Amino acid sequence: MKESVDGEKLELVEQTSKCGDLSDSRPAIDTGNTEIKLYKRRWWILFVFFFVSVVDSLRWNTWAPIVDAVVVALDWTDGQVVALPAIANAILVVFSFPILYILELYGIRQALIITCLLSTLGTAGWVVGVYIETYWLVAISTVFTGVGSCIPLGAPSFLSATWFSVKERITVTGVSLLGTFLGATLGFLIGPSIIGMRIAAEVVENRDNQTAEYLQEIKLGIEKVIYVDVVLALTCVVIVLAYFPNKPPSPPSRSQMQERLEYFQGIKHLFTNSQFWLLMVAMNLSYGIYNPWLPLISINLRSLNIDQYVAGWIGLSSGLAGACSAVAASYLADHLKRRIRVIIIIVLCVSLISVISLSCILQGALVLPHQHFNAPALLFVLFGLAAMSFVGVVPLFFEAGCEIAYPVNEVLVGTCLQVASFIVSGIYFLLLLNQFLASYTAWMTWTLLAGTTVSLFILYFVKDQYSRLDLDDDNVSQIQYNHY
Repeated sequence: MKESVDGEKLELVEQTSKCGDLSDSRPAIDTGNTEIKLYKRRWWILFVFFFVSVVDSLRWNTWAPIVDAVVVALDWTDGQVVALPAIANAILVVFSFPILYILELYGIRQALIITCLLSTLGTAGWVVGVYIETYWLVAISTVFTGVGSCIPLGAPSFLSATWFSVKERITVTGVSLLGTFLGATLGFLIGPSIIGMRIAAEVVENRDNQTAEYLQEIKLGIEKVIYVDVVLALTCVVIVLAYFPNKPPSPPSRSQMQERLEYFQGIKHLFTNSQFWLLMVAMNLSYGIYNPWLPLISINLRSLNIDQYVAGWIGLSSGLAGACSAVAASYLADHLKRRIRVIIIIVLCVSLISVISLSCILQGALVLPHQHFNAPALLFVLFGLAAMSFVGVVPLFFEAGCEIAYPVNEVLVGTCLQVASFIVSGIYFLLLLNQFLASYTAWMTWTLLAGTTVSLFILYFVKDQYSRLDLDDDNVSQIQYNHY
C-alpha cells in the first residue's frame, strides 16, 4: 500500500505491535490515497481551544479567591462558597460522557458551541443571583457552567492528535492544558483586583459590625467580577462560531489514520484496562487533590494571618509557575517520548518535598524566625514549587493514558482522567460543609501529602506502554510533511 507525501512515496508497513488485549481486534489502517499533512490553520485551532480553556478555568475559579468578600458582602458561609465549584465538578462528572457522545456523533465543533452557550447562560444567571443576593439561583446557574467545562477539560489530547504531528503532540497537549491552569491562576488576580479591597480575617469574623456602605461597595466589586465572566463567555461563542472545524482534511500522523474504537467499546476497554486504572488513580491521588487545594489557599493561610490579597498573589504566582512547568515538561517529554513515567515519578518526588515543608509551616511544626526569614517570600517559593511539580505532570499523565489505552479515542481517555479528578475535587469541597473540617483545615494539606506518597508507590506498578507511538515512530523520519 502506498501513500504520497510531498512528492515522496511512503510504504505503509503492516502494524504488528500489540495494544493490551485488543491487538487481535484492532481495525486495520486503511489510508487509500490519504496524505499526511499539516495545516497552518492548526495554530488558530490551538489558540481558540486555549482561549476557551482559559475562560472556562477562570470561571471555575471565580468564587474561591474572593471567598472573604462574598462571606462579608452577601452573608454566605465558607461552605456555601466552596460548594459552588463542587457543584460544577459534580455536574461535569454527570454530563461529561453525554457531551462526549455528542462529540462522537457530530464532531468537536458542535460540542464546543453547545458548551460555550451553556457557560454563557450560567454566568448570566450568576449576575442576576448576586444582584438579588439569592444563593440558590447562583447554585442552579453553576449547573450550566459545569456542563460548559466538559470539552475544554477533556479534549486536549484529542485536539493534539487530530491536528498536530507526532513531534508536536505532547507539547500541544501541554499548551492546551496550560489554558486550564492559566485561567485558574488568573482567577487569583482578577477577582481580588476588581474588588480592590483587602479583607482581613478580622473583618470576616466581625461582618455584622461593618457599615452598609462598606458592604455595598464590596458587593459592587463582586458584580463586576461576574460581568467579566459574562463578556469572556460571549467572546468564546463568537470565536468558535467564526472558525473551528471538526478536523483537518488530511490527518497529521499515521496513528490518526486508524479508526478508533467505537464509543461504548472504548468505555468497556478503559474500565477493564488495569494499567489505565493504576495511572488514573495515581494522577488523582496527587493532582486530583492538589486541584481543589490551591483555590482554597486563602482559607489554608488564615492560620498564618495571611490576608486574602497576599493569598491571591501567592495563588497567582503558583499558578503561573505551574502553567509554565506544564509546557516545559511536555516539551521535555516530546524529546524523551519513552520516558514519560520516569519523568512523572521524578517530578512528584519534588512535589512531595515541597508539601512536607508546607505542612510543617502551616501547622506550626516549623517556626521561622522573622528576623532571619521573610515568611511570605518563603511561602511564595514553596507554593510555586508545589505548583510546578503537580501541574507539570498533568500533560504527561494525559499522554501516558492515551498510549496505554490506544486505540481508544483520546477524548474519551482525557474525559475519564478529568472526571476522576473532579470526583476527587467534589468530595474535597463537600467535606468543607462539615463545620469541624471547615474550621480545622490542617487535614487539607495532610491529605495532599498522603495522596502524593501513595501516588508515587502506585506509579512503580505502571508499565511503560507506547502502542500509539510505536505506530507513529515506524519510519517517522522518512515522512516529509506538507504545510498548508
